This record gives sequence, structure tokens and C-alpha cells, in this order.
Amino acid sequence: MRGLPSPELLRDYSLRCRQAAGLTADLARRRLLAQEALALAQLAERIERKGPVALSVAQAAIERCESILGEPFEAPDADMPAGGSQQALDHDAALHRAGVWRRKAEECRAIAETMMFRDARETYHRLAKGYETMARHEEERAAVLETSQSSSDVKTS
Repeated sequence: MRGLPSPELLRDYSLRCRQAAGLTADLARRRLLAQEALALAQLAERIERKGPVALSVAQAAIERCESILGEPFEAPDADMPAGGSQQALDHDAALHRAGVWRRKAEECRAIAETMMFRDARETYHRLAKGYETMARHEEERAAVLETSQSSSDVKTS
């Protein structure tokens, strides 16, 4: 990386960490990702308010984020309940995640309205837009799962 990263780049890394934190079942990893997301967002804010920081500080923050995101995610250890197909569970899980992302988007929009600075409001609106996109993807995934489940139900009857 050449030169000081922009606050936008730092916020993008922050968002990636926050999104990854929401997707992992491991509480320690979730906490680590959330802490890193906060540190990156604070660094972006510091750059905007007070001006440039030491290049090594910004690079270290980004390298830490990339290192954490580069680690493999641990799949949750959950047994499938009796009477339910894996496809049905995946469908329900996708709809649940879509609802979570929509609630987070609403929360970001509500927080944005309380922000005094335009840049902070825009950041929260960008976050809300990202959450809405993630919700839409989960709903599309659920629709595909529902369609494939319906077609497999027809074949078995």
C-alpha cells in the first residue's frame, strides 16, 4: 500500500470486519472482529477530524484486519433437528439472517438521524445500504432454496 489509506478505505475494512463478526458463531472471534471494526472506524474518524496519522499506524490496522479476515471461519457445531431437512433449515436460516440485516439497516438509519456531522450521517447511511444489500442477498438465497425444496418435494411424491 502506498501512502496513507483514506478514511473511506478504513471504513470499508471496518464494515467487512463487522459483517464477518455477524456471520461467525465463535464468540471470541466475533468479539475480535467487532473490536477491529471499531478500531478502524475510529481511525477513519480521527483522520477526518485531526488530519493524517502515522502511516505505520494505519498500515498496522489494515494488516491486522486482513489477517483476521484471512483466518478460516469455524462452522457452528449444530445437529440437525429431527423431522427437518437441511434445505428447509437453510431456507429458514437465510430468512432469519435477512431479518437481522434489515433490523441492522433500520438501526443504522435511526443512528444516522442523531449524528451531528454530515460525514457521520453518510457513513451510517452507507452501512444501512450495505445491510439492505446483504438482506436482499439472503432473501434471494431463501427463494432459491425454497424453489429447489419445492422441486425435490414434487419428485419424491
